[in-house]
Amino acid sequence: MKVTDICSTTTPYAQAKGTQTKSASTTPAVKSANAKTAQLSASNTIKANASNTIKTNSTISTNSASTTPSLKCSSATITATSSTTISYKGPSTTVKAIGQGGNASASPKTTTGSNASATTKTTASTTPYAYLGHMGGEAKYQAASILKKLELYNGNLENNKADDKELGIALKKFRDEFKVKTTSLYSEEMVEAIKKVGSSLTKLSTVKSQLAELDFYDQNGKEKIDPLDITGKNITNNYVEGLRNFSRLYNVEFSSENIDKVLGKLKEANDMYHQVADKVVEKKVDSEDLKEPREKTFGKMWTFLKLGMGVSDKVAAALMGNSFAESRLNEGQVQSTAKDPDNYQYQLNDGIGYGLFQWTYPSRKNSLIEIAKSMNMGINNINAQLETLKNEVLYSNDHKDMWIEMNNVDDCNTATKIFFDVFELVKDSSLDRRIRAANDILKIMS
Repeated sequence: MKVTDICSTTTPYAQAKGTQTKSASTTPAVKSANAKTAQLSASNTIKANASNTIKTNSTISTNSASTTPSLKCSSATITATSSTTISYKGPSTTVKAIGQGGNASASPKTTTGSNASATTKTTASTTPYAYLGHMGGEAKYQAASILKKLELYNGNLENNKADDKELGIALKKFRDEFKVKTTSLYSEEMVEAIKKVGSSLTKLSTVKSQLAELDFYDQNGKEKIDPLDITGKNITNNYVEGLRNFSRLYNVEFSSENIDKVLGKLKEANDMYHQVADKVVEKKVDSEDLKEPREKTFGKMWTFLKLGMGVSDKVAAALMGNSFAESRLNEGQVQSTAKDPDNYQYQLNDGIGYGLFQWTYPSRKNSLIEIAKSMNMGINNINAQLETLKNEVLYSNDHKDMWIEMNNVDDCNTATKIFFDVFELVKDSSLDRRIRAANDILKIMS
């Protein structure tokens, strides 16, 4: 006979491996033929092929062969005989033997010369966030509830039960979206990642609002994030994609492990954006070049250049002074040479400049298309354009040296001229106007 239960040292994520039987020869001997007393001391550990171990803090004595021992574990009472199936449904605690009058005295039923065996079975604990692959409906329901709040689980949660198929889909989405490093959808790593992300995103409405204000997320979930769609599909995104795109633009690793840093950076960016936009509105600029400062675009560009690129105020002003001369800080600006700018259809080889920096050459216009597609955005989204700018100045052989040179000067006028000569590649007389705009921007932000 064998009695198996779960002790207090058992991890709440125990994985039961199934029903197992062992012969009496592999367990401490219990002699009952002459009703002799057998003792199982607290130092003896009885093991079964489950991931649980029994530890007893008292002695089980046998007084007669006809009596069955009763073991009590928290709220579950276990009675064992040679043919008993033992089920455990209570929380993990240490098993103590009890009996009549406070003395745990009983004798398991055995047959001389035979292998008395007991079948041991463990059922799922309701411990929160248990390893989902080995636990019951309650644990799955809790995981599905969190994933539902994260907009990843689309199934019903009726009667406190999760739909296994929908849960599997949601777990895969979660693993892929938040880059959880595990091969199993039901592993401890997944459980911990769900807990962490769920805890960090308790104020999801605030996160969505911050993303929307910075143009990373469309809160209504139905309209395209941009009116200009060159991909031919109805572009929509979700907040996870918005967080991922924000992390990409602002150079923060996006994963479940790093979610708090991502959210911290998002809050910092959103706060700076509001401060800058408010400052632009408050400071009335008399400059002819800055009559329409477009405070929202101004705030997003300045915030990105400072927090995302880490440049000085003078370099940020130089970049924005050039952009102001090119587009007046308008993401959807079409070059005036177009026949019908209001109904312009974006093409690679038409020689028409487009966007904040008036991308004109086919290869550069194509880069904007590819980056916008990879971010699931339209080409006139400010973040797709800023990501295109970032890629050009950091990684393009044509502009890497220019970027280093710009960031090594401590003069706004010089930085403005370097960008004008190398990046914009225009042969006109607009340099003076760009320098004036850059210095006006610097005054606003001083």
